[in-house]
Amino acid sequence: MKPILSTVIAVIIIGSGAAGAEAALLRSTVAIDGDVIRLGDIFSGSGNDAAYRRQGPAPGEKIVIRSGQLAAIAENAGLKWSSESRFTRSTITRRARVVERDRKPGRRGPPQGLARKRIELGGADLTAKVALDEERPVRIANPRYSLVGKRFSAILEIPGAMEEPNVAEVTGSLYQVARVPVVAGRVQRGDIVRDHDLEYVSLPQSKIGRTVLLDRERIVGRQSSGFCLPGKPVRASDMRPPVIVEKGTLMTSLVQTSRVQITARGKALDDGAQGETVRVLNIRSRQTVEGTVAGRNRVTLSRARN
Repeated sequence: MKPILSTVIAVIIIGSGAAGAEAALLRSTVAIDGDVIRLGDIFSGSGNDAAYRRQGPAPGEKIVIRSGQLAAIAENAGLKWSSESRFTRSTITRRARVVERDRKPGRRGPPQGLARKRIELGGADLTAKVALDEERPVRIANPRYSLVGKRFSAILEIPGAMEEPNVAEVTGSLYQVARVPVVAGRVQRGDIVRDHDLEYVSLPQSKIGRTVLLDRERIVGRQSSGFCLPGKPVRASDMRPPVIVEKGTLMTSLVQTSRVQITARGKALDDGAQGETVRVLNIRSRQTVEGTVAGRNRVTLSRARN
């Protein structure tokens, strides 16, 4: 029994000693501020940061250190660490400050001369990531503008870790815009457009057709002759004067001369707005006559139709 008991006690003592020893722990995900990766960034409890140093990633970028590299770093630094899997990784990301173009117009509006112009930028990503302590500004160099195509280009100089800045080309175009009234919600056929139904959007002049209505007064109070989709320009054919004589309704027809005025009941055969010509069926004679809409359900007759 004694040899077995002695062996068990020895194992407990050795195990207790190993558990009590301070082992390095791997940091699988790390964010650093500077441009240098130190030992303590990779392993917590490593003690001596000077035992390992290497160039870090660019601002906003990352470096992945794999299992074999980690084992070599730990061994060279004298750390008590071993990889549990060949898939073990440590990802080092460098924090950055993002510089991007201002997407919100200033309170005072656009500069003089650009109030009715808009700049459209090319598809390039116009964000730049710089170090958190970077004080040098992003510079615009070599700007060019073509009067013929209304296009421009420029070079952005983005400060980086090296003396030479990173560069990115920016292209775009300058075009004329106009404020156009559009319906804010869905307008059904036959709806009367009210002032609160409209809002304004800026559209390129080249995309505004001749039939698009630019005056709010030509839309408000008129009746939709079709469906008007939200955000879409309103065309002249989309609007008409409000119908005050509706097809199929009974109304009063009026025949008036300098000496006499005759009224009769009739049935409207067309929709009609103020001043429009509609057909009316005389209820008694069954004759179809034409007349001019003179008011709500009132038509002034002009001539008979066989």
